[in-house]
Amino acid sequence: MDNFTPQSFDFKTLLPAFHTHKLPSAGFYSDTPPEVNVRGLTVRELKHLTASGRFDKKIFDQTISSCLKEPLDLSKLLLADYNFIVYLVRLYSSGSKAAGSKRCVNPECGKTYSFEYDITESSVTSFLEETMPISKTISLPRFKETFGYDVSVEVKPLTHGDYLKIDKAIQQAADMAAKTGQPITSYPLTELLKSYVMSISGFPIPVVKDQFLDYLSPAEANIITSAFPEDSFGLSGKAITVCPVCAAEQEFVIPFTDIFF
Repeated sequence: MDNFTPQSFDFKTLLPAFHTHKLPSAGFYSDTPPEVNVRGLTVRELKHLTASGRFDKKIFDQTISSCLKEPLDLSKLLLADYNFIVYLVRLYSSGSKAAGSKRCVNPECGKTYSFEYDITESSVTSFLEETMPISKTISLPRFKETFGYDVSVEVKPLTHGDYLKIDKAIQQAADMAAKTGQPITSYPLTELLKSYVMSISGFPIPVVKDQFLDYLSPAEANIITSAFPEDSFGLSGKAITVCPVCAAEQEFVIPFTDIFF
């Protein structure tokens, strides 16, 4: 038998098998394909993922991308599709068994305990059944009542890339506040609204987006963030846990995000 060496053998032929899965958006959003071919991680990729000793979102996404057969820009994916791909990579890398921990809901107990669950038995995937537009125009009636002219905002559904930008902006603001001793200047809700709102129409003069969003009412902010029913499709899951001390039951909502990995 020939002796194979790294110079004479293509180890890429040993990559885990690819599996075809329909994405939650099912081909009904923008240029996102209806399905993907995904595989589990190799030991080499796991080492790359954990080499720095801390979680790095850029390295994480690069590693997830390497598990897709066809090139795909993860930043442009709806969050439901991104989380579903992360779930699949986790499933084909480590199997269906997962673990978590909860504090007992019984106030007379309060024990923190660990438990295991099966992610395939505890999760459900729902799919889009009609085209999701890339944007919508939302009217804000209060401005008509107050100023006499119609004001509207053009909003879009959030992508994985939007959430990365939100996290980055909030972290940079927190770092700056810690460095200067000044109050933090970026807040999660404002950054979230900035990602939703593409443009503002109806004012007689140009307005600064950040200032405009800061003066919206909570009800108007809810109108904007509810424009796209992002929780109507995608991956969801719950596991029932039982306290080993007092047998109290409670639900554990499975976090289908990068922290779940």
